[in-house]
Amino acid sequence: MNTLRWCFGAILFFATMVTASADEPRKINFLTAIVDQDGKTITECVKLSEDTSKCAETQDLTLGRLAVAALTRQYPADPTQLSGEDQVRRALLAQTIYKNGEAVLDTKDIDLLCTSIAKLVPRVGYSASVTLQAWQLLDPVRVKK
Repeated sequence: MNTLRWCFGAILFFATMVTASADEPRKINFLTAIVDQDGKTITECVKLSEDTSKCAETQDLTLGRLAVAALTRQYPADPTQLSGEDQVRRALLAQTIYKNGEAVLDTKDIDLLCTSIAKLVPRVGYSASVTLQAWQLLDPVRVKK
């Protein structure tokens, strides 16, 4: 009987530990580059040439740049306008990510980022593999194989 109680207690303890670790804040490196299917870093045009209107300057697409864009982008035809509180929450999170190469985020912020990135990616013309990479970096458990 004592062995049964010990086994049950051990199972309960480990189940609690696994659940607790999933809800703990995570340190995320937002300087990680997002790559294409060939493993080459995706770049974004950040400055157009005045005379030719062609791209004059590019920057690597990092998880941080993607996250900040996803949090701060406004969609003109979006019927679900964000409340003031939601806008401020997104802006504060974007500032945290923008100013730091690494940031510790709780599950609520990670969920917001994952949803925002998934919404942004098709609208700016990136492939679904960008969402996959972002989710793998933000919350590997979310990605089911």
